[in-house]
Amino acid sequence: MRWSVLLLVLLTSIIFLFSFLILNLNPDIVLFDFLFNEIQVSLGILLLSFFLLGFLVCLTLEMIYFFKRRKND
Repeated sequence: MRWSVLLLVLLTSIIFLFSFLILNLNPDIVLFDFLFNEIQVSLGILLLSFFLLGFLVCLTLEMIYFFKRRKND
């Protein structure tokens, strides 16, 4: 097995461990307010969903930046 595969497996397991801990340590129910609706959702799920949403937005903007930069060079 290569080091990169081992590192990838280790990183993936650490991410799943942290996600599990965030979900289990934040079981409180909070009200999430949309424009006209309120949803009762667990705080851990809300934290993970906003983290993933921010990650996807950041990744998308970085991809746009690097593709435009590659065209100009």
